[in-house]
Amino acid sequence: MISNQKYSFTGSSNYTFNNVEIPTNGIALFNTNTGIGGVDYMPADGDTVTVITGYVDPTSKIESKMFSPDFNNVIYYLVSDIAYGPNDRDTIISLATSVPVTYNMMLAQYEGTFVFSNPNDSEYLYLVFDYTDNLDLGTITYTGSFTDRIVDVDYGTNRGIAGIDYVTTSEPVRYQLYWNNYLIQDTGYIGLNTLGNYNALISLGIDPADINLSFPYNGLVNNGTGSIRFNKFTTLQNAIVAISAPLANTNFTITRVDPALTDFFLDPANGDLTTVCAQVPSTKYRHDGAAALPTIGDRIYVDSGGVTLYDGGNAYHQYNTVAAATGDYILIDSNGVVTNVGTCNCAEIADPVITPAAYVFTLGQIVNVRLEATNNPTSWAIINTCEEYTLDGGTTGTIFNYTDCSSVVKDVTVSIGETVLVCSAAAPTVVGGDGSATLNGVCQSFILPKGLSFDINTGTLSGSINDECDFSFDVEATNCFGTSVTETITISIVSKNNFKPFLIDVENFGNTNTEACAIVSPLYSVLYQNGAGDTPVVGDYIIRTYTNQASAEPFFGGCKWYVVYGTNDVIKVCETGKVCDIYTCP
Repeated sequence: MISNQKYSFTGSSNYTFNNVEIPTNGIALFNTNTGIGGVDYMPADGDTVTVITGYVDPTSKIESKMFSPDFNNVIYYLVSDIAYGPNDRDTIISLATSVPVTYNMMLAQYEGTFVFSNPNDSEYLYLVFDYTDNLDLGTITYTGSFTDRIVDVDYGTNRGIAGIDYVTTSEPVRYQLYWNNYLIQDTGYIGLNTLGNYNALISLGIDPADINLSFPYNGLVNNGTGSIRFNKFTTLQNAIVAISAPLANTNFTITRVDPALTDFFLDPANGDLTTVCAQVPSTKYRHDGAAALPTIGDRIYVDSGGVTLYDGGNAYHQYNTVAAATGDYILIDSNGVVTNVGTCNCAEIADPVITPAAYVFTLGQIVNVRLEATNNPTSWAIINTCEEYTLDGGTTGTIFNYTDCSSVVKDVTVSIGETVLVCSAAAPTVVGGDGSATLNGVCQSFILPKGLSFDINTGTLSGSINDECDFSFDVEATNCFGTSVTETITISIVSKNNFKPFLIDVENFGNTNTEACAIVSPLYSVLYQNGAGDTPVVGDYIIRTYTNQASAEPFFGGCKWYVVYGTNDVIKVCETGKVCDIYTCP
């Protein structure tokens, strides 16, 4: 890219800088001239200085960069006693005065004048020709054509929802917004959907996939008005808008939308599901979501600029758009992130009722099972005294004492600036140092086998287990009405390779082994068992279906007695599908 500019003052000739190459660092030329005021190219106090820019040498073989006030290109001057250098560009501009310019249609150039005022006989006059296309003034309105222009956008250090608005009146324009080195959105070529516009773009070699005019191309729809938004969640300031307007007399306006957080009201008290509905949301906070109220995944901030995240304490808080208006609540973690939502305007008329379940999974099976409960639970909890704590070493390093979940008393040393996770039956105590212990919740790594996790928001078990085992854990489910009674979930992990079919009467059963032995005409069905023999014995598991190695539906025996084909035995099958007793009929 090249540019051309010149200046003169009262009684002088023009001093011209032709074909100045504009490099990527933004400083095209930092030229120093020395002289006496009023002589040659140095103005005197009171002289009228004329600046001229935008002239393009028609013989140049290099693509020229035209000066464009529409894109906020500016000419500045500064009179100073300080010697600045190329690295002081931003400082010079912050102190300088802009020169109003007008377009000379006869000469096809921009011209501006200012009176050189130097009553203190300062040593330096700085003239700055800033060709940077930018949205510093907030808006660009342009009529004309060009292949590509890169517009700088400074969004400042605030966080929030930011972006641009654009209005394209007729000929298509393409807008691409980049931030944090990511393409936020590419609109493609949008505008009036005429066939002429479409064909004109095609004739310029533009890929049809990049043309987003509304079809059919009947000239009735202009889709060139819209917006691009993104969540500016860091202090990173700089973005760019790449604009392509290759057709003649294109007219468009783009407007910078500065980062903004949305105000709402919150009760800052850390509540749980038994206390949250008594809260009153009267303290103003801000969030970075697109809706009026924060939703799952949005961040909560203390201040309007998004400098400080709100520590929600992994607790429940009532919130609303209006101060003191109650009704809904959110769960906010210690990093200010919303992890769940719920309502105190409860449509439920009863506590959740969990269906006690016993699951049989095979080794290596991918587990994704949602526990069953009525009345729409909004959260779940594993009920156990074994809890996880984060131990922080503080500024000196700290020694903690705690009792692990196997009742073993331990000391642990946490270094300066480090954290350690422990599972403890009670809150750890500080033996020495200024560190602290933070409760995270029930210790799933101790309660559940390695490879399996439980989502307390949805009540879903997920993961995969590679060891045969039997285990159980207690859970409760909560909805807006209340909390269920505690129920036990039992899980068995069995080998996936040794299930064999056998015949059992599941239609008729006995409450005792004697009643089962008295069944005269059994109705046999095919089930599957993982025992070593042809029929199950105590400790074996029974499942209903076995279509592949990754599926196993346990036979919930209800602790009843059943007749097995080919033997005089009746077996007692527990809720887990496990054979818990066997009896040989006389």
